Amino acid sequence: MRLSHLLLMLVLALCCGRAFANLDPADDSIWPRIAQGMRLGGEQRPEVQRCIASYTENPAFLSLMLERAAPFLWFIVESAEIRELPMELALLPAVESGFNAHARSASAALGLWQFIAPTGRAYGLGENPGYDARRDPVASTRAAFSYLLELHREFDDWLLALAAYNGGGVRLRAAIEQAGGRRDFWQLPLRNETRDYVPRLLALAAIVREPERYQVRLPTISNRHAAEMVAMDQLPARAFEALGKVDQDLLRRFNPGLKKLNAQARVPTLLLPPSEALLLRAELADEPTTPAVLGQGLSENWLLSSPEVTDSLRLATISVGFPQDSLPKRQQEPSPATPGLHRVRQGETLYSVAQQYGLSVQRLRQYNRLKANAVLEAGRNLKIPSVH
Repeated sequence: MRLSHLLLMLVLALCCGRAFANLDPADDSIWPRIAQGMRLGGEQRPEVQRCIASYTENPAFLSLMLERAAPFLWFIVESAEIRELPMELALLPAVESGFNAHARSASAALGLWQFIAPTGRAYGLGENPGYDARRDPVASTRAAFSYLLELHREFDDWLLALAAYNGGGVRLRAAIEQAGGRRDFWQLPLRNETRDYVPRLLALAAIVREPERYQVRLPTISNRHAAEMVAMDQLPARAFEALGKVDQDLLRRFNPGLKKLNAQARVPTLLLPPSEALLLRAELADEPTTPAVLGQGLSENWLLSSPEVTDSLRLATISVGFPQDSLPKRQQEPSPATPGLHRVRQGETLYSVAQQYGLSVQRLRQYNRLKANAVLEAGRNLKIPSVH
């Protein structure tokens, strides 16, 4: 392998905050990366084998369904990695919505992860006249993984957590009680929909893990970021005009949560392909804003609540509508970036602290033995590792 290629892979690994030690550097497909993170198994179950047969008998449907994931799959995969989830969960939108971000069920569940309105609101997926967070792939993925983690904490089993995600915790608790306290998913008296739900996911995972075995050709989806995340918070007049010059088909494709493009729409983030993000930045260049680098323009609520906002996401952030004197104090007066201890100030996050010292969030979190969804408390001392 050429030295330049090795150096390029090293730079990519450092920038993304993760190691690709087990991946072939020449492989630009996201599927091996997903396969390596799987840990649920179950493909030998007859229920799973029947679902595998159903998928493989309809290769055109399977390919179309997985192709729909292309704009968002990289983000879902990185979010699962950050939270250390079984990578099978990154494929769950295939079962929920066929990776159709515009999907709507008979019970009015919306988006990739099929949130109904009350559950969506419970996990921060709000709605305004121009935007519905349940259809936003970024916001809904964050909410879905939070929900699944909560269910796993309760049931201590990923198959049971998945069953609860589909049928509800109340039904699952009743089924466990009816089964005399047994907690084996395969033996519980569940609804047919839920009994099929988990095998369908495990079958799809088995196919992704070993496509050659099942004579399936997976669609080409790159292991690289398909888009850049642009923090907006709102669409002031200048941004509204600039977005009008962006390819509208791409804007809609990457941002299904955007219902109406108007100056009143409040949108926390937008996803755009790099070329379109560059165009938007150029159009907004004359806007009197404070420069934002890697997340400083993100809203406080987003930074405090989202473990996905890490250096593994190449955020092309645009800070709009914030006069200099209204910026949070810590942005105007950053802490000195010296190794040792950092005393956490009000409103600081792992991300903002990591940025001050040139670290990845993952390294800072592991160095301090913090959980992936840790929220920092003011006054706490963080140990800062050397960047060398």
